[in-house]
Amino acid sequence: PPPLSHSPTLSPPTTNLDLSISLMLTNFAPTRHLTNKLSLVKDMADTADSHGGRQDDKKRPWRSDNTTDDQSGRFNKQQRGPGMFGIKILIPNALVGAVIGRGGDEMKKLKEDTSCFVKISQNNKYFPNSRDRPCYVEGEPENVNRALRIIQDKITNDNAKRGPGTVDEQRKKACKVIIGSNAAGKTIGKGGENVIRLKESFNVFVKVMSREEIIQGLDERTVTVSSNTGNLDNIMDATCDIVNMAAQMTNGGTDKNLDYDYFMGGEGPPPVAAPGAGANNSFNNSFNSNSGGRG
Repeated sequence: PPPLSHSPTLSPPTTNLDLSISLMLTNFAPTRHLTNKLSLVKDMADTADSHGGRQDDKKRPWRSDNTTDDQSGRFNKQQRGPGMFGIKILIPNALVGAVIGRGGDEMKKLKEDTSCFVKISQNNKYFPNSRDRPCYVEGEPENVNRALRIIQDKITNDNAKRGPGTVDEQRKKACKVIIGSNAAGKTIGKGGENVIRLKESFNVFVKVMSREEIIQGLDERTVTVSSNTGNLDNIMDATCDIVNMAAQMTNGGTDKNLDYDYFMGGEGPPPVAAPGAGANNSFNNSFNSNSGGRG
């Protein structure tokens, strides 16, 4: 076919691709055959744009953002990527620095070594009725367990020189995690059979938050794993067993919420107590009253 007598009329370019096509059509006066091909390419680009396929779109992280109920401040269960699981571990306030490290170095290394998303609550944001700060860990269950082991090792072995207050030695040797309420019954088992199994297999005590301790409106319960011997490997083996059970259940884990002020009724955390007294005494009482453990 004969060449076009004039350049085709184009709409104002809106993207880099549109501009490139516009210049080609204007400067080189292509044939009708080439014009049709270029128009087809432009239509394909427009279709990709309409489906969010622009190259300048930011890559979205695999983790989801927090979502809340209407003005209540309470967090819903969140959608995660396939195979991903989220849970929280409680860290005594005076020991948070050991997990974060100088300039955040330890936290950065923890994330890199485990491929997990890890976040600790802001200063003075405690889990209700405690001086523990919640730490959210999300990733594949195997990696979550690795992260929990690293965090608990720092809790157990740190000298608590950072931050205010003191930490009872028994608390340092106990791993306290938060699971979804749906997983609490599974952790206990029918007639306490699973608690007994964990005790016999790992020589540990397992204490699940009782019904009387449940915080109204909060779909989470704490599980404390401890041992008279303080054997960290046994404690964490049992904890990982519980995490694996929770990971297999619908809503067995938790959401990303780290601010529990809504559930504290405007009340702050309990006062700092000396070792063996006050706030820590409630832990000692529950520790001694647990079913279980020979070691």
